[in-house]
Amino acid sequence: MRRVRAPSVAATGKHFSNMTSHQLSLFSWDVGENYSNIVELYNEIPKYVHNVSTAESHLESKERSFKVGGKLYKVILHPARIKIQDPETGKLAGTKEMFIGTREEFVEDAIMKIAIENKCLFELKDTTRVFVTIRQIQEELKRIKRTCSYEEIKEAIQVLGGARIILEDENGDAVAGTSTYPEFQLSTESKDGRGYVQLHPLVSEYIKVGLYRQIDYELCMRFKSRYARRIFKFLNLRFSGARYGQPPIDIYLRAFIGRHGFTLYSRLSDNAKQFKVGLRELVNAEVLESWAVERKKGLNSDYVFKLIVHSKFSLSMMRANGIKKGVQKKLGKAGNG
Repeated sequence: MRRVRAPSVAATGKHFSNMTSHQLSLFSWDVGENYSNIVELYNEIPKYVHNVSTAESHLESKERSFKVGGKLYKVILHPARIKIQDPETGKLAGTKEMFIGTREEFVEDAIMKIAIENKCLFELKDTTRVFVTIRQIQEELKRIKRTCSYEEIKEAIQVLGGARIILEDENGDAVAGTSTYPEFQLSTESKDGRGYVQLHPLVSEYIKVGLYRQIDYELCMRFKSRYARRIFKFLNLRFSGARYGQPPIDIYLRAFIGRHGFTLYSRLSDNAKQFKVGLRELVNAEVLESWAVERKKGLNSDYVFKLIVHSKFSLSMMRANGIKKGVQKKLGKAGNG
């Protein structure tokens, strides 16, 4: 694994030591075949935008608020500007604007899995990068039955590299202001190509201090419902101490829709139907034991879904907690040495 010493990034307002090969290797430590890692704070940023027409020449930026660990954050999402090529001549035929959506989520998750499986994280100056090619991404997406064409993957990476994410804390101070992949190089083959993506500064910083936890990647990627995937990731990050027999976890539908970028329909009951489809997938996958719903009527009517986690999911959370503690312990020993 290549390592180049460089000054640390201070994107989070904290000053951490330079990345070491030990810190990089721990990101792949004890990660099961079906698992990957999700990075705290970064993976809770509501950066996905769904059901937006790509035919519009200009898209307005979007602003959202969310809480992590009791702290309020605001995120401003700017679309990426992507060139349109004439299929016959290959010349520039115009541009279009796009937000990060479902396709980009799959590509980003696949790249993180590749980074762990192939142990291909490396440090260059003050950045952390992943050696990866379009062919590898395409093969990984095909393996998990999320097939994308070469052009679709290429466009997705361009969106991830061009759509800016401005994150601010409750005082209005910028925590990070960049794209998912601030820099990238597209390469089609692994034999002769040295393609890479540069990870978001928050991802880089949190890898340094072990602020990430394992998630059942295979299961998450198999969910057909976007609601199911979003709820699953939400549970893995926000309820890391989940245990069997704990009180129900309440999710308010309106807040959930606004936080995660889903379209709010004129009839909230239509959203509730889609949410229930996602919950049924989670029950079938033994993530949830059961769920119930209450209708809140009034001026701002809402649905409150009460989720009871399955014992199997609780065990997976205990496993993830144990591995995270192991990472922290190894990092602590390295720091003391």
